[in-house]
Amino acid sequence: MENDGTYKSLLKKLIFFFSISVLSFSCTQPGWVRKDNSVIIRLKPENSGSARLIRIEILRDDIIHVTASPVNSFSKEKSLCVIPTENISTGFSVRQVIDTLLIMTSRSQVKVSLTSGKIRYLDQDGRIRDLSRKINDESGFYIINGNDHDELIRAYRMVTGRAPIMPKWAIGCWRCHELSRYDGLIRDSGRMYTGNIFPRDSIVGLWAYDSYASPGKTWDDLKNKIKEAIDSSLSGIPYWTVNMDKISPEGSIPDKGRIIRDNEESGELFTRWYQFGSFCPLLYDTGQMSSYDYIKPGSANNRDLQSRLYYSKLRYSLIPYLYSLAGLTYFNDYTMMRAMVMDFGEDKKVTGISDQYMFGPSLLVAPVYKFKAVTREVYLPGICGWYDFHTGNYYSGGGMTEAQAPYDRIPLFVKEGSVIPAWTTENYPSNKSSDHLTFFIYSGRDCAFTLYEDEGVSYNYEKGECSTIKISYNDITNRITIGDRTGEFPGMLKSRIFNFILVSREDPVPFNPDAEPDISVGYEGRQITFETGKIK
Repeated sequence: MENDGTYKSLLKKLIFFFSISVLSFSCTQPGWVRKDNSVIIRLKPENSGSARLIRIEILRDDIIHVTASPVNSFSKEKSLCVIPTENISTGFSVRQVIDTLLIMTSRSQVKVSLTSGKIRYLDQDGRIRDLSRKINDESGFYIINGNDHDELIRAYRMVTGRAPIMPKWAIGCWRCHELSRYDGLIRDSGRMYTGNIFPRDSIVGLWAYDSYASPGKTWDDLKNKIKEAIDSSLSGIPYWTVNMDKISPEGSIPDKGRIIRDNEESGELFTRWYQFGSFCPLLYDTGQMSSYDYIKPGSANNRDLQSRLYYSKLRYSLIPYLYSLAGLTYFNDYTMMRAMVMDFGEDKKVTGISDQYMFGPSLLVAPVYKFKAVTREVYLPGICGWYDFHTGNYYSGGGMTEAQAPYDRIPLFVKEGSVIPAWTTENYPSNKSSDHLTFFIYSGRDCAFTLYEDEGVSYNYEKGECSTIKISYNDITNRITIGDRTGEFPGMLKSRIFNFILVSREDPVPFNPDAEPDISVGYEGRQITFETGKIK
């Protein structure tokens, strides 16, 4: 019996020793295991560089999160990215073929070498991306797949978090005066803007020697900033802008080996900057002390003033359009400033265009970036016709056009089949609501626009305190439908007057929210449908 007890004790020790050995072996040998929505891969240290573990996490069919670790565990440090806690996909398969692990969703496929740690990604079109160089001792990245740019950005913002809606006043104009050495200078700047009837929502004074990001001082800088703006928007940045700085004529400004000292040229350059900046998601106007001459009534630079005043007022007229796009940016992950390829990707001629872009779904913007230019070439995609914003004249799409670009204007076109809401510039500061709105309808195709509104100054829209009204136009029946208002918020206007101005090939109409409307209707929040009786 004693020997039997000794035997059992020895057997327990052997079992314990064997279990520890097996556990130790399993923790150090290469292999993989599937856990929930992840696959954890253990690599051979001598063949995998500095990475010891790789985790492939399937967040959705189109979003894959890859992390690596140089030790036998992953960092517990919280990621700054927004990791979704719901709708996580588990619909993926894992299959090992010799020393390669295949992880597949309905839209993506990741191949991982179990010996080298090399990672290759195959999208739904079969294109291969080698991601091995992204793996180091402790790294992480996301693989995002999409059918188009909007889908990619939508998935990207799922990871980074939603872009908030900027306050309505921020969609207007910010004026920042450089070298404001005393309060009186800031007040003087404000009076000059008010005296010149410049709509603006904010005036900021910077102390002397404060630094800020300069837009650049040359025509090439302007051209490059247009491309930078388009590229940034393609990268998912929703509210890109540039600090427009009046160039000091006393300064020395190199431009391809020469110096811009001419007051007239620097004034024209700043005017072109301002025209471009007026069609950025945010309008941010900076200036130096010498800039005062450019906003004084009756100055030699009066045409600079008039152009700047025109675009400031135009910006405020378009607040209903712009703020609705800001609402789309939050709720639908929309991109306000749009590369041509985002909306006309099927037109191969738009590929590589970097000096014109769409501003929302309807406006085509073509900034001017050459000295003394009075025209510039603009490509009008062939999927539809186009209306000149300034004149209302109609252009067929599908080719280049030599657009007029006088000193005080840049080429603007409206896509055929568009609804653009506007109000008058008297509505600034722009956090106010207006009981009168004007909708421009550019006929030729069926179209619709959803007007978004909220308090304009808070985050209560995140709690659902906001409203939308859909305005539709049927080009065959010439009928306009104002849909039911959806949602509400404190201070919402429940009774409105909606004006409509109709633009057609036969009846060109310049954009002017103060013009006499073709139709005016009272709106109480319930659907209304009526015939225009004008467009044939």
